[in-house]
Amino acid sequence: IGSGSVVRSYGGSAVGTYGAAPGPAVRSAYLHQVRRSAPDELLGRENELAELTRFCTGSHEWSYLWWRASAWAGKSALMSWFVLHPPPGVQIISFFITARYAGQSDRSAFLDVVLEQAAGVVGESMPPFLTEATREAHLLRLLERAAEASQQQNQRLVLLVDGLDEDRGLINAAEGHGIAALLRRRRPCGRRIGVAGRSHPPIPADVPDDHPLRDPDIVRALAASPHAAVLRTDMHRELMQLLHGTELEQDLLGFVTAGGGGLSGRDLAELTGREAWRIEEQLGTVAGRSFVRRAGQQQPQDAATEVYSLGHEDLQVAVV
Repeated sequence: IGSGSVVRSYGGSAVGTYGAAPGPAVRSAYLHQVRRSAPDELLGRENELAELTRFCTGSHEWSYLWWRASAWAGKSALMSWFVLHPPPGVQIISFFITARYAGQSDRSAFLDVVLEQAAGVVGESMPPFLTEATREAHLLRLLERAAEASQQQNQRLVLLVDGLDEDRGLINAAEGHGIAALLRRRRPCGRRIGVAGRSHPPIPADVPDDHPLRDPDIVRALAASPHAAVLRTDMHRELMQLLHGTELEQDLLGFVTAGGGGLSGRDLAELTGREAWRIEEQLGTVAGRSFVRRAGQQQPQDAATEVYSLGHEDLQVAVV
């Protein structure tokens, strides 16, 4: 291919121009997504926040920490709050594995999101011609560069991954590979890795036997937050009201559940045959916390592209 030739893949594996100058430095917008699911206030987690701070800033040698708890314990609330309120001297890159949002629950999503954040830390543009075969190597390189850059600025790079048990990458393909196997076995440049998840399902088979994730000493039991328990009770009560509610309430619940990745008010109006304003009114009042509204994937993003999904993965399972 001569210099300046266009290289395209309509399957999405590579798009760019050979020999082109690098693009502008990346500015990740991922914190906006974290902010959507974070609590307005984190209550009763002073000890856990102090433990996370010691893990990120201490001089100890242990490089991994795993918060392990049952469903509805408040793991994601703790992790998202910490990502949005890091201690001084800590640079956080994060990823929240969740099936609640479309395209956020597998290895491919992890690579894309973390690549973008790492490139932003070092002030680089996204590497050109990324493919399934090259993204992992570029991610490892950028994470090491980000750790080095942070260290030079007297900061420590910390990678936080929430919902390790919700990785869908291993479900549909026998040869699939998960996110856990991407996490480095050794600690380059003082980088630390914190994860959160349940004890079941177990660590995937593609994680090597000598990986720190298999070390029971890194596990910290996270007690269920009474505030998370109250939220669970409220959400299930609202869910039962929808299941036994009006025809429109049942239709909204059914379509959003079947949609999986989220449906806009316009989508729901078309599916139910109701006016869009009535859909918005219904979802904004009766549904309460059973539904959450977030930005869709269409561009440009405005109110018309916002989509609704269920407020928690366990609600999705319960409704199905």
